Amino acid sequence: RIMDVKGPEGVYVAGLDSLNSLKDEVKDKIIEYCHNLKFFDETGELSNAYRSFLENSESFNTFICDVTIMPSAVSESYIYFTADVLDSFDDIISFNDHLCLAFDKESGEAINKLELFEIEEEELLDRLVKAMNIKGSELENVLRDKLNEDSIVFFKDNLEIFLFDENEYTIGIGYDKLDGILSKEAVPIKN
Repeated sequence: RIMDVKGPEGVYVAGLDSLNSLKDEVKDKIIEYCHNLKFFDETGELSNAYRSFLENSESFNTFICDVTIMPSAVSESYIYFTADVLDSFDDIISFNDHLCLAFDKESGEAINKLELFEIEEEELLDRLVKAMNIKGSELENVLRDKLNEDSIVFFKDNLEIFLFDENEYTIGIGYDKLDGILSKEAVPIKN
């Protein structure tokens, strides 16, 4: 069962601005963008569910695909949301959580999060490696190989980078360590 996307409207997180803090036309643009995103391959998910049902109809459990979009941070110029994606099948629940969406607070335009950094990608990688103190480690290689826009998640207190190869890595870094790396307008406001 593919559920309707929940949020970003009507979803609130204590201590964070929500869509209600934005102009109506901006709010409507963000809502439309979020509801038009494709978080699942619906045909693939339905095929997998049907195959599972044919293989074991007596103990078949409903597959569920669900998304909740909620605010995660707000800066001077941008509002950030996480899209928590739940994909459950055959009694296994898999979260592909914290896909981060960034929007300009004045226009409602979706923003590529890599564009919020003040420096080019190669220097960005060098500076992140230094800020995270991972020079010469396997994690440095993974960061250099796997960092992309979808890896970056803005939270109120820190930036998180999610990296996947045969392992999964989550790296948190305080905004104070990103001075001169991340645009000042992109740094979340602490309430």
